[in-house]
Amino acid sequence: MTRTRGTLTSACGALLALALASLGCTMAVDLGGDGGEGASLVPFAGPRSSCILSDSGRLQCFGAGGAGQLSLEPASLHAVCNGEPCEFFPSTFALRNASSVALGDAFTCVVLEGAVWCAGSNAFGALARGTRDPDPHVQPLESDVSGVIVELAAGREHVCARRDDGTVACWGLGNHGALGVDPATLSDCGLVDAAQEARLGLTAGETRRCALDAVEVPGITDARGLRTGPFGTCVLRAGGAPLCFGRNVGGSLGVGMSASEAVSTPTALLVANATDVALGARHGCALDTLGRTHCFGLHDVGQLGVGNAAPDTCAGQPCAWTPLRVTDLASASRVVAGDEHTCVLLDDSQLRCFGNDTVGQVGNSSGALDDCGATPCARTPRDVVEGDAVAQVVASGNHTVLVTTDGTPMAFGSNVFRECSNATADVIPWPGTVYGISP
Repeated sequence: MTRTRGTLTSACGALLALALASLGCTMAVDLGGDGGEGASLVPFAGPRSSCILSDSGRLQCFGAGGAGQLSLEPASLHAVCNGEPCEFFPSTFALRNASSVALGDAFTCVVLEGAVWCAGSNAFGALARGTRDPDPHVQPLESDVSGVIVELAAGREHVCARRDDGTVACWGLGNHGALGVDPATLSDCGLVDAAQEARLGLTAGETRRCALDAVEVPGITDARGLRTGPFGTCVLRAGGAPLCFGRNVGGSLGVGMSASEAVSTPTALLVANATDVALGARHGCALDTLGRTHCFGLHDVGQLGVGNAAPDTCAGQPCAWTPLRVTDLASASRVVAGDEHTCVLLDDSQLRCFGNDTVGQVGNSSGALDDCGATPCARTPRDVVEGDAVAQVVASGNHTVLVTTDGTPMAFGSNVFRECSNATADVIPWPGTVYGISP
């Protein structure tokens, strides 16, 4: 194998890749590295796909694949989901030994030996190569991001990277301020059409603003972690409160009331010294140093977990401009969020979720849930059924992926794009095992 400028090539080349695909096989290219951190299996989730990283460095992904984000030719995938090629069986990503992984709506980025590599859609510059195009990129390409990258996090159409020196750079779609810079300084990426409104959180006819190259997030030199939602970003810091930027709908960034929905200047989260942060599409939550959970933003489908206690009204919907403590939770070590649901991992390894349950996002199939304006929901935290002790958990879109303490990968929620790795069902109402994960 040889590595050339920004691409991966091999002696077998494209013909071998096609031959392997025709046999139902996948090709992996090993660039070395330190492999994944944490338990033997590490889960990752994007809005429409998921991945599991094993301690051998193998990254196996499933879900939507029409843009090449699984590093497989779309025509080789085993199913079609909502008109798009998709894959229910965990398939090996083309690069091994990633130290960080980030999944967007139609792209996958990984860190290998301090460099960023991405596959999939480059419609809004997610590949960070100075250009954009509508073509699927099956073969991972090296992004033009300077410095030694140690962590990636992705929203629906943006990516942020943390360097080893504590600085942060972001790229992709930046209309909401999700890149930490004024959207007016970014490139014109065309007008939003009606079909993109909900997915991008924009208005039809609005100009899309993109960074095709990585831009520096000003004023951050002590980053220790990144957390992204569909339209926003929070930076955990070595000292002081996390700094957040992006779309702030009804207080969904946790920074209080803002003059506009777009907060492009990194602003302190109103949970001092928060140890973890999760951002949804219109809400967010954070853990304080005592393990207490605080949530903020819209509460129309119970995503704050505070019952009927939301103190504010935002465009006719219950909301909280400032963080509210979720009292019905014991001490927690991790909080994650999908678009409209939240899950909290408690210190005793139990998982509790709340919010929209239209497609099983709460993971509790008992039926004893709440009614949020004809939308099934949980306004307060509910135990995820099955009772497995959970070691790690991630969430995105309308699904959640976890690994139990005995090393079993599981997923629940929406499976419309096979993001829960079930071959037939569109809804997985409680945790189901993800089969086919290789060491």
